[in-house]
Amino acid sequence: MSEERFNRLETQLDHMARMITELIRIVGNTNAAVEELRSDVNGLKSDVNGIKSDVSNLKSDINELKSDVSNLKSDINELKSDVSNLKSDVNELKSDVSNLKSDVNELKSDVSNLKSDVNELKSDVNELKISNQQIKEEIAEIKMTLKEHGEKLDYALLKLINHDVKLHNLKIVQP
Repeated sequence: MSEERFNRLETQLDHMARMITELIRIVGNTNAAVEELRSDVNGLKSDVNGIKSDVSNLKSDINELKSDVSNLKSDINELKSDVSNLKSDVNELKSDVSNLKSDVNELKSDVSNLKSDVNELKSDVNELKISNQQIKEEIAEIKMTLKEHGEKLDYALLKLINHDVKLHNLKIVQP
């Protein structure tokens, strides 16, 4: 082998040794980068799992919200119905108030008429006081007449009782 070839081979070997050293350094860096990436991937997997859990929770929350919205819609429809009924009741009450106002006006008129009637009655009472004495005298006469009639009724009742007793005794004696 010639020295030139030997030098070339030696140069090639040196070059290869440098390349191998460089490759070892690159592989070391690559391994470090791979480990860093592996750590990042594991972190990302953990983040993805957390996000999946969050998504699942959000889906559950969305379903709950949908249920709440459905319940709220039902409540709103019920409230709309209640409002409609209340409007109807308000209109009825307005009509009732109008009727009551009319009734109050009638009652005011009636009170005025009653006041007039009371004044007339006061006048009549005064007239009745004047004629009261005459009535007392008539009552005294009626009492006397009633007393007389009462005595006559008592006598007739006594006769009737005696007659009933006699009839009863006759029925007992006759078989």
